Amino acid sequence: MKEPHDTRLHSMTRRRIATTLCSCLLLAACAAEPTPERTVLTPGAGWYTSPTYSPDGARMAYLARIDGDLSYWVADTDGSNPVRIGIRPALFSGPALANFLSWSPDGSMVAFSSAADGPPDIWVASVDGTVLLQLTSGPNLEWEPQISPDGATVLYQGNQSGTFDLWIVPVDGGEPTPIVTGPTTELPGAWSPDGSLIAYTVQGSGGSSVWIYEVGEGTTRRLTTEGREIFAEWSPDGRELLYVSVRTGTQDIFAISPEGGEPRQITRDLRRDWQPRWSPDGRWVAFLSERGLQQDVWVVPSAGGDPVRVTDDLGEEVGITWTPDGRGLAFSYSERFQDLWAVSVSDGTLKQLTSGGGDDFGHRVSPDGRSVVFTSERSGNFDIWSVPLAGGEPRRITTSAIDEQDVTWSPDGGRIAYASPRGGNWDIYASSIEGGSEVPLTRSSAREFFPQWSPDGTRIAYLSDEEAAASDLWTVPAAGGDPTRLTHLGSVREPSWSPDGSALAFHNVADEGGVANLFVVSVDGGEPRRLPSPEYEMGAQWSPDGTRLAARHANAAPGASFDIYVRDVSGGPSTPLVEGLGSRELGAVWSPDGAWVAFLTDRHGSSDIALVPADGGAIRMLTDSPDDEHRPQWTPDGSTIVFVQEPTDHKIVMVSVEALLEGRE
Repeated sequence: MKEPHDTRLHSMTRRRIATTLCSCLLLAACAAEPTPERTVLTPGAGWYTSPTYSPDGARMAYLARIDGDLSYWVADTDGSNPVRIGIRPALFSGPALANFLSWSPDGSMVAFSSAADGPPDIWVASVDGTVLLQLTSGPNLEWEPQISPDGATVLYQGNQSGTFDLWIVPVDGGEPTPIVTGPTTELPGAWSPDGSLIAYTVQGSGGSSVWIYEVGEGTTRRLTTEGREIFAEWSPDGRELLYVSVRTGTQDIFAISPEGGEPRQITRDLRRDWQPRWSPDGRWVAFLSERGLQQDVWVVPSAGGDPVRVTDDLGEEVGITWTPDGRGLAFSYSERFQDLWAVSVSDGTLKQLTSGGGDDFGHRVSPDGRSVVFTSERSGNFDIWSVPLAGGEPRRITTSAIDEQDVTWSPDGGRIAYASPRGGNWDIYASSIEGGSEVPLTRSSAREFFPQWSPDGTRIAYLSDEEAAASDLWTVPAAGGDPTRLTHLGSVREPSWSPDGSALAFHNVADEGGVANLFVVSVDGGEPRRLPSPEYEMGAQWSPDGTRLAARHANAAPGASFDIYVRDVSGGPSTPLVEGLGSRELGAVWSPDGAWVAFLTDRHGSSDIALVPADGGAIRMLTDSPDDEHRPQWTPDGSTIVFVQEPTDHKIVMVSVEALLEGRE
């Protein structure tokens, strides 16, 4: 089950749907040459992702959920002889590398992040499954490990000091050491091929940039200066590194020397390009792209030239990696889409609201309960759409070629607000529900996202990294005007308005060594009031009468997972509503009458929706499918819950690109 996403310079890997409008006269020009056939490496049923090959190319590691069990696996490259090497992986990958697992140079060990013993820690294991060693422990969050080229050290991202920094720990155990710390957030990094440098991303005031850490000297230096970049990968010879930037107004791929200088632009298109991967010989760069009005795998000469399309279908390709011989590409693939559904609370009757048009997500039910707005890829990029709750065809609201997401309704149902990077940075916009009269509400060099309309319709709360190492809470008049900053904490997440509009609840993960705590802050200003807890509490939602908060809760006990807790807003400890089930319970939302709490649970393997009386009692499963349900939201009359259903049948496939790329340089 996934945690709610953090809107960054998008690491999101969503599929795009072709809506080709070619006329008969243009048919020949629009025809694509055949793409390589695929070889399925994981033929069994399940959810498989993040393939990565051993240094000698003889083995492949991946993450898989099979029959409800989520684990790391190592297998032969044809998928045979799988060995399970870890349980309860930490699915908190960063936007740059998204590497769930790292091989040792000799191929005998792998490092990974696992939440098997509480919050995610760094572990190493032998590939035969006989050795399992925990390298970090405690109430902090550690993930994205990278074993050094000499095999002696593991680099990882951790928040022991309050913000996310870069740490190292000996691969055979020892004391972890911070190497890059400070008020900014350091996103996951990677060793240069010779181990002398570490490239990483710094996210701070006004954006993000790529930095270099000199291992021998222990010094850092900034490599890129536009303030809108995220590091991706080193070249095999260490002479260049790839990064993704929106300096051109869209998301393109660049290369730069670790010594600095002018970057080289490798891709150039109106659509987003991301997740670049060097070929083993350094001649090619594979990447994901929306060009062609759908998400596919492409390859471009690393020296520059015309991109070559590797896949051409309506499915989703994610987690691309080159085979060690450079002749092929492996990735995770699904032919199905993420759609919106509704379920009757009284009898569990299901109704599909969207289908076949692309991934649909980020939905909000209208105040009158008659329609649902959501973000969709069916137009070729992230746009805002609406669909009648009673059923009908989806209607496109925003028509920009640049993405929009995080949509929210005005209380009167006449307007919507959303976030968009159309100016190069993520800003907040508002428009009529018909799609006209768009007004930019924020204009800064910061990243603004997650707008939330106040109950009285006068203000919009949002998150921004303006003048902070990470996101803080702001509000802006819904009609336009000067923003007001409400917090100076950094790492503020998931703000929620009180029903009377006088306060906002949120959680902060940069306080007390990274332990997540709930806060309440008045919209009139003043210091946020902390609701203390020695453990993790996140995603607070107000009860309809404004007296209680429901949140997901976790502690550091071995084997602990997320539970649902409730607390009085006035103070006092939080108390369990759903706990001790040995599974993950997330996404608590109150029914409009306050009598029930809906939440997500993976007790049956996949993520399902369940109900529990708000004062405690028997749990009732509302959905029970092999797919994942996310983001339950009640209709205003309490009769229905609208949710996202995400398919879980992902396969790992391999395509040969040798013939396709011959003579293309």
